Amino acid sequence: MRGKFGIGLLCLGLFGMCACAKNGAQGKPQVPSQAVTTKAPENMAEPTKEATKAPEKEVTAEPTKEATKTLEPTAPPTPEPTAAPTLAVEPTKEPTAAPEPTKAVDQEKKDSEGVLHPTPTPTPAPEEGLNLILRGESVVELDRQDAWQDPGFEAFDTKEGDLAGSVVVSGTVDLETVGEYTLTYTVQNAVGEKKTKERLVLVRYNKSDIEAFEAAGKVIYMTFDDGPSNYTKKLLEILKKYDVKATFFLCNTGRIEYAKDELLAGHTIAAHSFTHDYSIYTSDRTFFDDLNSIRAKIFKVTGYMPYMLRFPGGSSNTVSRRYRKGAMSTLAERVTEAGYIYQDWNVSSGDAGRTTDPKEVAANVKKGCKGQKVSVVLCHDIHKYTVEGMEEILIWGKENGYTFLPLTRHSKVVHHGISN
Repeated sequence: MRGKFGIGLLCLGLFGMCACAKNGAQGKPQVPSQAVTTKAPENMAEPTKEATKAPEKEVTAEPTKEATKTLEPTAPPTPEPTAAPTLAVEPTKEPTAAPEPTKAVDQEKKDSEGVLHPTPTPTPAPEEGLNLILRGESVVELDRQDAWQDPGFEAFDTKEGDLAGSVVVSGTVDLETVGEYTLTYTVQNAVGEKKTKERLVLVRYNKSDIEAFEAAGKVIYMTFDDGPSNYTKKLLEILKKYDVKATFFLCNTGRIEYAKDELLAGHTIAAHSFTHDYSIYTSDRTFFDDLNSIRAKIFKVTGYMPYMLRFPGGSSNTVSRRYRKGAMSTLAERVTEAGYIYQDWNVSSGDAGRTTDPKEVAANVKKGCKGQKVSVVLCHDIHKYTVEGMEEILIWGKENGYTFLPLTRHSKVVHHGISN
């Protein structure tokens, strides 16, 4: 019995070992399964494709980082749907944000403002040898009693170096007294080469002065359109003889060089038209192209950039209707916004078609001025008969207590009623 019982115990032990081995083999895959379940939340944002790949590798911290990295390339598809609507909205922005005609008009305005207040001329490249360069503008317009300091100069020789200390400046400016003043700058190098530059300083009546003259009445602003011409030199002699300053609204004529003489004599020079062709009223662009062209021409000849203008035909002209409805209403507003001063007239000499008789020209002016405290007289210095009638006008004005002045930014502005 004892032997049989021992054999039975041995059999039972062997059976138990087999059972344990079987149970261990069935439980082993459960461990990876639990690990995937606990790590799944880390990748909730993504599809569970990575979870199916996970059992192929050991579940460690490394695969988790790789899974995160593989998520990054798939991030762009998420923003793409929101980007697409933005692109789709752009066409609707174009009509409101950037209509081409509006852009063109705005650019014209910038162009006109840029010319109105030109930036200082860039310093030219040095020439071989002696150089003398004025800083600032070569023509300076000031009000009486303004504070002003000469902006100075540069002087050097490409071989000798800086010669600013050798420049001799002659001439003075009296800021208390209206007049024309010339400052002359001269420099000489070691070999005797000499350079000279001039700066014209125009001292005008200030705002208080002009207001006092106009308040007292009997002020005459003589203005001349369409020149210079062959008769302008004679006119300048007459104005000088009677110590009268006038205003010239200039065109690009064959005598444009006389504009320099007008400026040096202390007259006001202003813009009229480069072409005096009424087709300039076809658009804002054609008008400003013409205006900028005559102003650039004046600047080239005189060194002065005018801020004042007179419309060809005046602001009340109706000829502009042939080219564009509302042209003058638009342009009057545009030039004013840009900083220009435009002047019409309230007295006409009649020399543009009504008469060719010097006596009648003078009579028209005298009659017109009698009814005005401040008269802005329209004449044309392209006509011989106008110039011939000028002395009678000036003598009559002086004898009757009138003050003749050139138009400035402080003068009374005369505007017509606009008809287009």
